[in-house]
Amino acid sequence: MNGMRFLSLAATLVLATALAPACGPADEDTVDDRDDPFDDDDDEDNPFGDDYTTTSTTTTTTTTTSTTTTTIPHILYGHVLSYPADNPVPTAQVELIDDVTGYPFVPEIKTFTDTSGGVRFDDLPFEGGDRVGVRVKGDGYVDTYEYHFVVGSTNQQFRVAEETLVKNVDLYLGDYDIEAGRGIISGGVYWRNEDGVEEAVGCAVVDINIVGEGSSGDLFYFNWIDELELRLPVTNRTTTTPGYTPPLYGSKPLSLFIDINADPGPHTVGVTMNYGIGETVTLKLPYVCEDCFVISRVVTDTDDFAENPTPEGCE
Repeated sequence: MNGMRFLSLAATLVLATALAPACGPADEDTVDDRDDPFDDDDDEDNPFGDDYTTTSTTTTTTTTTSTTTTTIPHILYGHVLSYPADNPVPTAQVELIDDVTGYPFVPEIKTFTDTSGGVRFDDLPFEGGDRVGVRVKGDGYVDTYEYHFVVGSTNQQFRVAEETLVKNVDLYLGDYDIEAGRGIISGGVYWRNEDGVEEAVGCAVVDINIVGEGSSGDLFYFNWIDELELRLPVTNRTTTTPGYTPPLYGSKPLSLFIDINADPGPHTVGVTMNYGIGETVTLKLPYVCEDCFVISRVVTDTDDFAENPTPEGCE
């Protein structure tokens, strides 16, 4: 690897119709038993390891980016949105989890969203710049996990997967049933333009791998299904879909992917632009638990690409 830099990314995984308890045991004696599967060094300044990296044959600089310009110690503010519709979710339970193990903290750190989906954590036992994971659940939603949120941020977006998404995926994929005891990793590939708007990135290749033994599951890309008026995964695409849903349906990005039946354990999500021959972005998921949903949103910006990396002629 010639170059490596941190990116502003987020992560997601979806569960089957029968949901199990929280990811990992909540027993105080076992919370810290799982080591960081990605940390190959003893860098005490960054105990969380390199969560997001990019690789290329030309880049040699190292930079850091964030969705906020400053960080404030001991707080984390944001909003909870439904996935994939991105609608505010009121009265959802939001819990912070260990960004290295995926376990809940002891004592637990949790609260509820307000009527507009807003959520605030004050007086956290962490410093600005530390990273935490987030678990969200609520009525009509799947128990959902995301990783790598920066403590001190005041405008984060946390997502929770819609139960209808999981049911529709299970029905539409036909021969590919969502199996109990496994997880689903889902997200999208985006490029944030100079105005801060996230654009869909088409014709990117997603590669999901489990760290260690086990199966990484079955990967599918979404497309717009006219007859159902829905974004759903299809079996005939090998890259992310460019473009958006019809304006009548909100002009939502089509560049989504979903990986069903992933075995429990740490995984990596690699995204290679330009039909799989361009620059690769890798996101690390510390733990994908059985029967749960983990969101993995891969977001690059103008520091990474001067323009949207969707290649010309992408369909």
